[in-house]
Amino acid sequence: MYSHHRVLGFGHLVLISVALINFLELLYVGVVMGYGFRELGRALQMLKDVGVEGVIIGDTVLNYFLGVKELSGDVDLFVTSLSPFSDADLISARVERLGWDVGMTELGTPSVIALVEGKEIVIELYENLFDFYVPKQMVDGALTVKIGDFRSRMITLENYIVLKARAGRERDINDLQVISSLMNEGKLRINVRSIRKCSEFFDEDDWKSIVSRLRFVGIKV
Repeated sequence: MYSHHRVLGFGHLVLISVALINFLELLYVGVVMGYGFRELGRALQMLKDVGVEGVIIGDTVLNYFLGVKELSGDVDLFVTSLSPFSDADLISARVERLGWDVGMTELGTPSVIALVEGKEIVIELYENLFDFYVPKQMVDGALTVKIGDFRSRMITLENYIVLKARAGRERDINDLQVISSLMNEGKLRINVRSIRKCSEFFDEDDWKSIVSRLRFVGIKV
């Protein structure tokens, strides 16, 4: 009889074993997978206390507006107090004083590995560099929201959607399709007029790409 069960090969077993070992090591040192907005708020405040502050721009924005309680991905922070690229050494020195580690993003800017109450949070620091671009209007128009027990700045959901559409990678399109479905189901309220206005912060070529991608996923702008 045909079976849908697949036999795992040696390579798969090795990968599973390595993943399990890494997980157990995290448990051993007291690091818990996943974190909440309370821990994130504390981490952002600690960064602010050492002079590193900015605006949340990544998927954390969507999770915030959806009311997600348990987070797991990286946090993208558009830094406004320093230059993550030019001041990378200074930022690293300040972060290390907190007892945290520092890695590197794909752009070569610091990636902070924060540890708050036994929970690891990766906060990637960005600025306008190479093809990575967040318009000044989005930064200036950021909301001040409560993240746990602290206040932080975050771009609007409409700005987040426009940035996703401009990036246009496969995972971005997939995320936009999910957002479109949530909008159609009434689970996410979006100001389409604001999206249209935000898209005009970019040049004509980018604007055309943004509008085309949004319409492709069913977001009518």
